[in-house]
Amino acid sequence: MTLLAEQEGDLLVPNSPTMAALRTPDTCRQLFPRGKVRVVCSGSAGDSVAHASLIFHHSHYNPIIKAWYDKLVAPVLFAVV
Repeated sequence: MTLLAEQEGDLLVPNSPTMAALRTPDTCRQLFPRGKVRVVCSGSAGDSVAHASLIFHHSHYNPIIKAWYDKLVAPVLFAVV
């Protein structure tokens, strides 16, 4: 899973190959067939998420990580049981 800050373009060059690949679903699927890309947004005007402030916006990305992790762990636990 890749989490991008809503203002990630302020840190990376907006037309960089990495940004283009992660923001283009077909290209991203070719590189990471089972990968997920999510954009972390604060939802509050004037408090947009920049790369450097991701740690301070954990309440916005923790649910994304939990949902991904729950899907990942459940089949493994079932297989063990």
